[in-house]
Amino acid sequence: MTDVIRWLSSNVIAALGIFGAAVAFTASTWQQVSQRRAERDERQFQAFHKVVESVVSPDRKTESDTVTGRPRSSSSCVTSPATTTLPNAC
Repeated sequence: MTDVIRWLSSNVIAALGIFGAAVAFTASTWQQVSQRRAERDERQFQAFHKVVESVVSPDRKTESDTVTGRPRSSSSCVTSPATTTLPNAC
């Protein structure tokens, strides 16, 4: 232990250089790991929302009428006795 203290006291500049290099290496490694983690999280976020979008939004091919090929209307007209007496109820 005393040899280490004696070496540090006689070689302060070298010890500071070694310490600085270790800090720089640790900081750059931490930054790279953090960046890769953020990129991974972004890929997972995009993949999740792509899956959610495919589940929530209906398939465009099933939206069109298979007979006419035209899009089906989004409003469904349900006739009831109250609406059949009014013109243009739908």
